[in-house]
Amino acid sequence: MDSLVLTYKPTQYHREHLDRFQAIMHSLKNKTLHDLVVDFKGSGYSFENVGTFGHLRSLNVNARMCAYDLVQLCRSNPNLYNLTFYSTELNGRFSDIVSYCSQLKRLELLMKPDVDATEYATLANLPQLEELYLGGIHEEGTLTELFNGLKLKGLKKLHIRNSMLSKQETQALAQIRSIISIESAFSDDPIIGNLAHLRNLKSIKVFARREQYNLLIQFKNLIKKVEVSFNTKCMGLGIKLSPISGNLFLTLSTLYNVCDNDEAPREILNFLKPHSSNIFKNVCDNDEVSSDILNFITPLSQRIEVNQLHIAGFSGFLQALLQSLANQKLRNVHMLDIISMEEAYSLVSIPSLNNIYCVQNLEEIIAMKCKQLDGIKNTETRVYLFRNPDWTARINHGNFLTTIVEPAAAFDFFCFFWPIDNY
Repeated sequence: MDSLVLTYKPTQYHREHLDRFQAIMHSLKNKTLHDLVVDFKGSGYSFENVGTFGHLRSLNVNARMCAYDLVQLCRSNPNLYNLTFYSTELNGRFSDIVSYCSQLKRLELLMKPDVDATEYATLANLPQLEELYLGGIHEEGTLTELFNGLKLKGLKKLHIRNSMLSKQETQALAQIRSIISIESAFSDDPIIGNLAHLRNLKSIKVFARREQYNLLIQFKNLIKKVEVSFNTKCMGLGIKLSPISGNLFLTLSTLYNVCDNDEAPREILNFLKPHSSNIFKNVCDNDEVSSDILNFITPLSQRIEVNQLHIAGFSGFLQALLQSLANQKLRNVHMLDIISMEEAYSLVSIPSLNNIYCVQNLEEIIAMKCKQLDGIKNTETRVYLFRNPDWTARINHGNFLTTIVEPAAAFDFFCFFWPIDNY
């Protein structure tokens, strides 16, 4: 047996179940178990008497536990390289494990509620630590000592999902030269610019409050070399700019409000995109919010070479952005909103664009593109692809011919505007 998952979530407490659990633990005494997951969350049971393992490489615990038992578990498994402890019910100090985790590379920890996080400062002494994921809300400023301790170490990833870093904590974070990936919220807007000096930084994800979308301006020194993501749950704003892949993602929708799980919105989005033509809408009655956000985004988009644009929720405010992309090498656009005729004209006027996915008013966009191409001759044939969830159309633009090639099912709209030539 290489791995084991123990999950127990009864509707009520049964003391006799402890004996059965201990019997399971005893049966594993001579097994070379490498991966163990224990999930007793909300059950009222503790994970204890755990000294039967000696070959674990990965341990995931979400259960009430005594720090002494956790230390003994780490001591008896010297090759442990991945540890997740996602329970706030720990009796004792989590940092007591440090002396016995010389091979630990990845640590995911749920901090105790409103904890003075200086008690985790000694985690910086883990000699092989490369990835640190912290959940829970800590007392403001108390992670500074931990970050200072990591300054000259080899930490590569730091993800803090629920807490907001103070100015002092962010300044200390900016001194960790080895770091390549950061995810967190920040209380001080200007200090984010300091992270631009991290030479190895490749990606940053900011969890922001509603009024913090002006944080985008702080990314101007990061955007050329670092993948930047910006998310606010309350207004459903999601922005991602990738200088390496040339992707620009913009989302402003009510979908982000439906779930507290940060990963769920993406799953919902991927499910709903092909099934609805009226999913997205601007969240705020005040249109100035959408306009202001794009006023920040438009100049930032000029700092990278955008070749793919994915956008939802900014209908009516895209004109300046689309015009600014006309001189870029934009090839692919994915749109989930209806757009105005002015925006459609700016879209089809982008010379490099030849692949458009649009959930709504795709017919008008195609007609506008055909009208634009009519009478123009190319010595080489160029293909333009248009898609929505139900059908695909292709325009072949050559020396004498503008052609629309239909999918299997006929689409009479095209016949009304443009003759369908044999393909």
